[in-house]
Order: sequence, then structure tokens, then C-alpha cells
Amino acid sequence: MRTRTSIRVVGCHAEGEVGDVIVGGVLPPAGRTMMEKMITMERDHDHIR
Repeated sequence: MRTRTSIRVVGCHAEGEVGDVIVGGVLPPAGRTMMEKMITMERDHDHIR
């Protein structure tokens, strides 16, 4: 199956915490602070998760 959108993700590990960081394929979320950006992602882009 082919998709039209490709999202680039890098897995990371720091001080015992494991996570994924999106490095390409989506526009930066709206917001001035990281908290505002997090809320925007949760509210408007939850399908990416």
C-alpha cells in the first residue's frame, strides 16, 4: 500500500526515557510556547499519534 504522506521519525533515549521525535513531514504546530504547541498537537493533530 502506498501513501501520499511520509513522516520522518527518529527514536531517542535520554536519561532512561524513550521517545520518538518527528523530524520531517509535518508543519510545526501553532503556538508560542511548548505548552501551547503540545495542546495544539493534542487537539488538532491527534491522528498523527
